[in-house]
Order: sequence, then structure tokens, then C-alpha cells
Amino acid sequence: MKINPSHISKAMEIYKAQRPTAPRADRKGQQKQDQVVLSDKAQAFQLALKALQDDDGIDMAKVEAIRKQIAEGEYKINPQEIAEKIVDDLLSKKRV
Repeated sequence: MKINPSHISKAMEIYKAQRPTAPRADRKGQQKQDQVVLSDKAQAFQLALKALQDDDGIDMAKVEAIRKQIAEGEYKINPQEIAEKIVDDLLSKKRV
């Protein structure tokens, strides 16, 4: 489809002719403002979302405990448990 520039100018003239020349005003002479009102559920959702965004999901107490165990040489690695978790993760990804 080819757009002719003269059609664009005609469309703009029609558009400008349909626009009101002055904005409508309320009784005090000020233009009425739009408002957004959120429902209680939407407000609760925003609070929950903010709480999740603020929480980085890291349990610093657990991190410090493991760091201390590693530093003291007391942290034990269970290779069987690690292998099982790797296999479980791979199998769960194949099902999806």
C-alpha cells in the first residue's frame, strides 16, 4: 500500500477540525484531573510485590554459619546428596 502525502495532510486537517478549541473546565476554572484508584486487592498485591523485591532471598545467618564451618574445616560435603540433586534437577527439566 502506498501512502500519499496529500492524504496525510487532509487527515490532519480533519483531525484538527474535530478537536475542541479550548479545554473544558470545571466550576473553578481548572481543568479536571484524571485519577487512578486501586482496589484493596491491587494495593495488597503492590505491598506483597514490594516485599518480594526488597527480599533478596539470602539467609545471611545460614551463609555465616556455613562460612564459619568452612573456615574451621568442619564443613562436610556429601557427594551422594549432590549427585542426587543434580540428577533430580536434570530429570525435572526434561518433564517440562
